[in-house]
Amino acid sequence: STHIGLLMVRADGLRELVDRGDATGDDAALALATLLAEGVGLEAVCRLGPDLFAVIIAGADDPAVQSASARVRQRWNSVRPAGHELALSVGAGSRPPGASVASTAQTLIDDSSRSLTAARARAA
Repeated sequence: STHIGLLMVRADGLRELVDRGDATGDDAALALATLLAEGVGLEAVCRLGPDLFAVIIAGADDPAVQSASARVRQRWNSVRPAGHELALSVGAGSRPPGASVASTAQTLIDDSSRSLTAARARAA
């Protein structure tokens, strides 16, 4: 059994670009998914909605998850499409070894969602 971390990543403004059918929205979503999949050494990336991604990080305790969160935000600033305000908010959570799978999954989702909500509030 090992630590597991979860990032909830939201690109504020991306939903509007995607909903308009703007090709820049697709490009931005692809850039973000690529950054998450390749750029920060993460386990699995899932797109949950037009502007929301979940990132599973195996073997990551809380400091490692927080470090991954910071790397994602930093790298996004260098790859986000020019001319669009697409602020990235990242929520993070981790669970230690030994917790039940069902408990761990729900707790990770809840903790990461709360963290994402707080990050978005700070950015507003």
